[in-house]
Amino acid sequence: MIYICIPTHNEQQTVGVVLWKLRQVLTDFPRDYQLLVADDASSDKTADVLEPYTRVLPLTVIRSEQRQGSAASLEMLLREAVRRSEYPKRDVIVTLQADFSEEPDDLVPLVKRLEAGADVAVGNKVSATKEARARRFARSLASFFVRRQKWPEGVTTPFEGYRAYRLYAIKRAMETRGNARLLRHEGWACHADLLRAVLPNARRVDVVDIDDRPDRLQRPRREKPFASAMQVRAMASGTEPPGLVGVDELDRIAQTASRSRERAAITAQSVQDGSGTGSRTNGSRTRQTARRDQGRTRSQANGSARSRPESGRTRPESGQSRQRSERSQQAAPGSGSKSAGGRARQPRSRSGGEGGPQQAA
Repeated sequence: MIYICIPTHNEQQTVGVVLWKLRQVLTDFPRDYQLLVADDASSDKTADVLEPYTRVLPLTVIRSEQRQGSAASLEMLLREAVRRSEYPKRDVIVTLQADFSEEPDDLVPLVKRLEAGADVAVGNKVSATKEARARRFARSLASFFVRRQKWPEGVTTPFEGYRAYRLYAIKRAMETRGNARLLRHEGWACHADLLRAVLPNARRVDVVDIDDRPDRLQRPRREKPFASAMQVRAMASGTEPPGLVGVDELDRIAQTASRSRERAAITAQSVQDGSGTGSRTNGSRTRQTARRDQGRTRSQANGSARSRPESGRTRPESGQSRQRSERSQQAAPGSGSKSAGGRARQPRSRSGGEGGPQQAA
């Protein structure tokens, strides 16, 4: 199972395109998947855009009424995927942005690396356009803050979020943290913090070149380069930001929203597969109904089979009675009256005895 986690905030122009493109990609690359979207208190029409997709895709929307931030939204999705997973060592988590600056087609090579044995596949963005000078300088500054952290070979920057993780590695990282937040800082620091937490549980990390498409952005970048660099500094020093939402509150939001969307997600999966996969409950009810119908049919058939032999036995008994009557008539043509030379014979009854006392001639 592939769990695709997409945090979003005010992405009405692009989130629908991303979902539809993912559906096309996973149609050509057939794998079981679920789409998990966190709507972080969007004030535009993002919720209206997502609503119809819950009927045609295996999509669950977790909506928070108050702004939680990108780190809290991503952690809610990660925890929801861990809760749903039945095979953590085989399942995959893919983290993706909703602004369409990351190519959904690149999901395929990332997942293939995990299928080949990697535990983490890091997307190394390659852009045809040159970054702004301020952003390049802030990236260099952020890299300086985490210079003591040893990153896997080939990872040019830990600040990109388009990656694929083996679910078991994230689950182990959460268990190590206990009841503490896994992601505590926003922006670039969020992605670096997640990679740093997962590395102790990853035996192999691969790097995949992916396309960076800033030309697809329908809005200005929300990131503030120097503020993001300062978040990386706080993350590297271990400083916890004030007012951090706890894990219990995130789980409460996720569970409530998931229950409200569960039926829509199940219906969407049934429509997509055509056989009700994705809804074990509905499938078991269908099978139970079918078994009851088969039992009733068999009972009716057995009842009919029992009634036929009974009617069949009735007919031979009537024939035997007629044969006995014919034999009696042949033996005593004058049955029921006095014969010329003897006594009148009475036909035997069904009990086999004489019909009455003999009469003298």
